[in-house]
Amino acid sequence: MEIIRSELQFVVLARGIGSRFETLSSDIPKPFLPVANLPLLHYVFEYLCKSKVRQAIVITHSGLQKRINMLAEKFPIKIENALVDPDIGTADALREIASRIDHDFVVLSGDLITNIPLHKIADIHRVSGSAMVMLLNEENEEDSKKICKDKLVSKHFIGLNKERVVMFQSSFDSGNFVKFIKPFLEKFSELELHSNITDGHLYFFKHWVLRLIEKKKKTISSIQGDLVPLLVKSQFNPKIAKRLSKYSRQGEYPNFKGFNFLKDNCNMRKQQFKIKCIAYKTPRNLLCMRVNTLNSYLRANFTLITCNSFFSREAYIYKTIYLNKGFRIHEDDHIEDSLLGKKLTISGQRNIKNSIIGENCNIGKNVRIENSILMDNVKIQNDCQIFNTIMMNSSILKAKSRLIQCTVRVNQTVEMGTIATKYIFGEESFY
Repeated sequence: MEIIRSELQFVVLARGIGSRFETLSSDIPKPFLPVANLPLLHYVFEYLCKSKVRQAIVITHSGLQKRINMLAEKFPIKIENALVDPDIGTADALREIASRIDHDFVVLSGDLITNIPLHKIADIHRVSGSAMVMLLNEENEEDSKKICKDKLVSKHFIGLNKERVVMFQSSFDSGNFVKFIKPFLEKFSELELHSNITDGHLYFFKHWVLRLIEKKKKTISSIQGDLVPLLVKSQFNPKIAKRLSKYSRQGEYPNFKGFNFLKDNCNMRKQQFKIKCIAYKTPRNLLCMRVNTLNSYLRANFTLITCNSFFSREAYIYKTIYLNKGFRIHEDDHIEDSLLGKKLTISGQRNIKNSIIGENCNIGKNVRIENSILMDNVKIQNDCQIFNTIMMNSSILKAKSRLIQCTVRVNQTVEMGTIATKYIFGEESFY
């Protein structure tokens, strides 16, 4: 990738909050949840390094500071931690570190896994003079159905006029209906309205946007919920635009083109607004995933099994299986589309399909594992079957058990002969 120039500052949101899948993140901080046997935050640091980014500010809290520094030591990147209250909003967090940002800035979520060319978005930001360029990802039909069923995820109606974002509306606010006023439709004879496009939580902002965040403490708390909708509306609402113009003085921000107001006619006609909000849609051949729900966590793990560009040199591919060096496959083994971690011990025939197994795991005889994730130090005794299940660190499944769509939390033991479906061991509850 091309070098990202130094006039951009990078901010990573990694506060350890995983409120949409607390079953996992209450035991393991979200930035360090293993995805294909690597911490989730590893993918963000790797992405920045491949994009030639040399330094970044990581917004986190004191409990994660040491672990983040240890992870950052593995990469040629300078990390500056900014400690904030984990319970405040994303825009509130930016407000807390405003004194450290003196250029146009990029905000990306610590749960983003992507390989899009960052320099292309940076070029769009420079050339367009836009207030914001945001990453959007079009979900396939199967993923869109999962998003619609997940009550914890806000679906958005996003309107695009070519590359420009002209509508950004949450279904939490409007239900499943979108209303258009006549002047809006007159303004855009061609409008693409999407309900299967998700916000990738990667944003390029002009520096003046930070001043807006600083001054609007009462009304801007969340980037996605407050700031983005405000910037989108300001493109076409003269009253909002006029209020924002005072935060973007041309002398202080020479790249800002200013506003050119003409006569007000139906609030839109014959007006030219230089403020722009631009969308960058992920090309279909590239990857863009946010790991912010249980479904997306599973999907990310299984997707990365086949994305060998994300794996380190310690792993290699044999047919469709990712293995660590020194592990041998026998004739009676049935292993496919799986990632096997270091120091794995398996007794007897192996029957593993589309699964990820962490380090130092011990698997007994006649065990079947499909579409499942075993984290580190997991023990599976003889004659067990595991389907669509997550077994977290140091958990134990005793002999002759069968789990379907279950989660076994850290250090939990499932007793012999257990048969369970959609059950959380350690919370003693059903999904």
